[in-house]
Amino acid sequence: MTTPKLPQSKSKKIDGKEYFCTPFLTTKMTIHFISLTKMIGVPLAMVASPFVSAMSSILGKIINKAVDKPNEKESGKPVDEATEEKTGKEDEENEDKALFDVLPQALKMLLSNIDEKTVNEFILELLEQTQCETTDLSKPANYDIHFAGKLDLLLSVLYFVIETNYGGIKKFIM
Repeated sequence: MTTPKLPQSKSKKIDGKEYFCTPFLTTKMTIHFISLTKMIGVPLAMVASPFVSAMSSILGKIINKAVDKPNEKESGKPVDEATEEKTGKEDEENEDKALFDVLPQALKMLLSNIDEKTVNEFILELLEQTQCETTDLSKPANYDIHFAGKLDLLLSVLYFVIETNYGGIKKFIM
């Protein structure tokens, strides 16, 4: 009987520095996945809904254009391209409106479901197996100093950590 190997660290250069992340073992990965889903799942779904609707609409338009439409010679009726163009612009405006209608609700729900202490503790847990060169980012002092004034860097590193641990989930979603 062979012993399973531990997951290998992945590395990525972010903002000129090398970051390393070792994937979580399965138990910790599923616990964090459930926590992430509880925090951002419903608000994310609310925001994604207009995009899914927009993509369906765009796909429908592409399919309709690909199907042979009768032209004036075949049907005897002129094709009104101005009306078709106007309808397309109205669809885009409705899709934008749908997104902007739901975005404030989604943000309100996201912010009402989490508190600062919980988010900070969870971020430190996500960074538990992450280093920047030789600095352990899960230690509160290192975390505070490393990301001070660099929210964009923090978000990039968190994306790398989530991608390292849950990147394969794209296959199931798509």
